[in-house]
Amino acid sequence: MSPSDCKVLCELIFQKTRNRLSETTLKRVYGFANSDFKPSQFTLDTLLQYCGYSNWDNFIKDHDSKAESDKTLSWLTLNEHAYKLTHLSLRALKGRSGIPYIKTIKRKFINDHMDGFLASDDIATAIMAPSGYGKTIALLHWIEERHELNVLTGRQDIILLFSTATLQSVLLGGQDIYVWLLALLGFDRTDDLVTLLTNKENDEGKFFLIIDGFDDHAFKADQFQLIVNQLVDILSVYELSNSFRLVLSMTSATWLNNKHHFYAGTQKWFTGFISDPENGINVPLFYLHEIQELHNKINHEQRPFIHPALIDMMSNPLYYQIYYKLSKGDELLSHVDALLKYDMIAALVLDKIYLDKYAVERLALIFELIQVMSSKTGQYQVNRLNANAIINKYPVVYQELISLGFLTELNKSDELLYNTCIEFGRPEFLDYMLAQKLLSDNNNRLNSNLVVQVNLISNSDVKLNVIKWIVMYSLKTEQQHSLNYITKTDLSLNQKVELITFIGDIFDRELAAADNKVITRQYFKLNIDNQLFYYFFGLEYIDITYEKALLALLKFDLPNDKKMLVLCSLSIIAITRLDMKSLETHLLSLKNISQIDIFKFPINPVKSINTIFNYLKYGIVKKDAFAEITRFCFDPPGPGEWFNDTVTNDITYILATFTLQLSRNPIKQLRFINLLKRNYKDFTRQMGSYSFFLNLAAADACFIMDDKVKMLACYRSVLKIYHARNQVYTPFMRALFHGLKIKMLLANHQYEEIDIEFNYFDQIAYAHKFKLSKFYIVTLLLKKSNLVAMIEKGAFYKKLHYEHSRLMIEGAVVELFEKQEI
Repeated sequence: MSPSDCKVLCELIFQKTRNRLSETTLKRVYGFANSDFKPSQFTLDTLLQYCGYSNWDNFIKDHDSKAESDKTLSWLTLNEHAYKLTHLSLRALKGRSGIPYIKTIKRKFINDHMDGFLASDDIATAIMAPSGYGKTIALLHWIEERHELNVLTGRQDIILLFSTATLQSVLLGGQDIYVWLLALLGFDRTDDLVTLLTNKENDEGKFFLIIDGFDDHAFKADQFQLIVNQLVDILSVYELSNSFRLVLSMTSATWLNNKHHFYAGTQKWFTGFISDPENGINVPLFYLHEIQELHNKINHEQRPFIHPALIDMMSNPLYYQIYYKLSKGDELLSHVDALLKYDMIAALVLDKIYLDKYAVERLALIFELIQVMSSKTGQYQVNRLNANAIINKYPVVYQELISLGFLTELNKSDELLYNTCIEFGRPEFLDYMLAQKLLSDNNNRLNSNLVVQVNLISNSDVKLNVIKWIVMYSLKTEQQHSLNYITKTDLSLNQKVELITFIGDIFDRELAAADNKVITRQYFKLNIDNQLFYYFFGLEYIDITYEKALLALLKFDLPNDKKMLVLCSLSIIAITRLDMKSLETHLLSLKNISQIDIFKFPINPVKSINTIFNYLKYGIVKKDAFAEITRFCFDPPGPGEWFNDTVTNDITYILATFTLQLSRNPIKQLRFINLLKRNYKDFTRQMGSYSFFLNLAAADACFIMDDKVKMLACYRSVLKIYHARNQVYTPFMRALFHGLKIKMLLANHQYEEIDIEFNYFDQIAYAHKFKLSKFYIVTLLLKKSNLVAMIEKGAFYKKLHYEHSRLMIEGAVVELFEKQEI
């Protein structure tokens, strides 16, 4: 029965009885509309005439005579009644599935949970997780499988399934849940079912009462407490029964907020495996093989690739539903990129928050809650007491947001303190809405004032995600030329790499779009101040994802000096990865650039890259780069743009410094480093990445010279920076730092600690493909002739030999530093 059926029933009643009942009257009878009074005698007589009785008195007389017959039902008859009711509930719940139910998959966790429940002495269990975790679908598959087992094995299990919507209609009609269930199942006396369920002949058959979506936000407060009390009474009646089992599915917040009520009737509650008791979740997200199974079931083919950036989100059934809707049907998206997760979040917010008449009230409530949330500690939550006035202004939409799981309300009170906290159901909801709130406060414009407010966000992860949403919004509203303001945001180095990669992905998508492009190939020609372009560069960012962002820049129409900077950075990345094929490709592109444009660089970077390439590939040390750097040292340019603090100069000078290592002349290398210290930037007094790399280069030169005093000074400078900013150092910087520590151990003959330090270094280098650094360190260790302690540890020494051979073969390079005395 649904509200729309009442209109049809009105007409059917009129055709049979010629009496007219209004649609609203029938809605009151069935509990779809509020009723303060009992039905009139006319209504009752008309309904009874439609059902075949002459009037209400005849119906009562007939009903009482059946009750007096003292008829009881068998287990088989009970099963027939329950199956019919459950079948109707199954159909209704399947129709509400975000993905067509036939395309959904079975979940192993529900079988494990129910098996554990049945093996225990408990009589009730709760399936609990936030909205969208797939609790209902998992339960439906389990019920169908249980029905099939009944047929195949001759089991006598009975399953009675209801949704919360059904219980609401019962409460609106003023009925007791237990009496109502007995009537539905055909029992005239309350002790009949008790007798049947406690009959030992039925030990092998279980009676499962399953209520789906049993959440406090779905009822009025007094209604929820009433139905909980009634269920507690039912559990008390059947606590000693071996046949009765109660199964409830609910949100985690409902369980955490009301478990003291559930335990009031009995302690025999099975909660399964809760990985995080504070969050109260016993439903796991999709495992990778389940995502793949779902992919295959929808597409009817093998699709082994799932974008790594999407695995976390696709493991959430709620987002998989959104993904399915974005795919518009049976075929999943053929092009899946890292930005799709933002598309899914935006689509979910559009569908659940924006698209109806209450959208303004929802946003007003959310913005006001954000306003009073405490962000000083980085935890965006508010005490219910402090938000009560706001909630009272928007009671309807507040309950909606709670039911959607967009907001959660958790009672964490104890005997000394009332503490009910309201927070966003998922971190991504907070990030999205906080970005919308900040934009709204600044007339939806990306400007300097907005950046100041973003920088005040204390939670660094939230800050980064808010910036990403602001970037997407700016492009959506054609504010692409305001993106320069993003360079003023206060982010750590690792977060900056992530943001650069994100913007690179956006550029890729924009340039690949067939129409409605906001970013065009001319973007960096029109962007006069170049702030955003140079924001992309820094050797500290070197990683696999960073390379992808730089490749996106090459798709723009760039002037030659900018194109050179991109190609030089890509070449350095290829060097660190011993990717000779890519290095050769980038080098050829650099050589095709006009000599006039190369003169814009203080030192020719192409010569430095060419020297490194020839050394790695052929073992040949070309002198061109050394000669140019020597001329620069003895005849440095005067004050001007070549000694201005720019990204281009940073990269050029660092590249030249490390190129000088191949000259096997540490004195020349230190002379160049000291020149930069005097005329460019004093790396001994700074804390930035430029200082980090120059100190490393100086330490390496001192290591070759066996000057322990100066090497220790450089090491302490790096150590000071590293310890001060350890959490914000990039993987490349951390790998180089551990490499320096190994050199310090070698210099101080602390051989017994080297294998431990090498393991730290190797974990980073291997994960991020820093092959050159690893090759160099392995070579140093193998060529140190008096590593007595190391040689005694044969396994470590064999590992070094293996890594040395593997890196040479994979990189197709010659042995490094074969003539160098270590």
